[in-house]
Amino acid sequence: MKLFLNVAIVVSFFGLVAAAIWLVWDQEGFSNAEKAVISALFVFVALMLLALGLCLYKL
Repeated sequence: MKLFLNVAIVVSFFGLVAAAIWLVWDQEGFSNAEKAVISALFVFVALMLLALGLCLYKL
């Protein structure tokens, strides 16, 4: 049961990241290069948060 909850948390976290990236790409005021940079920052921050969560989980 605990594994299922952990998987559900990770999947929903990445779903939120994907939704944020979709919202960025849906904007009209940014160029594609700016959208790519913002999306890359979202992915980077998401991976850092996931790594931090894994480190804290192991404590």
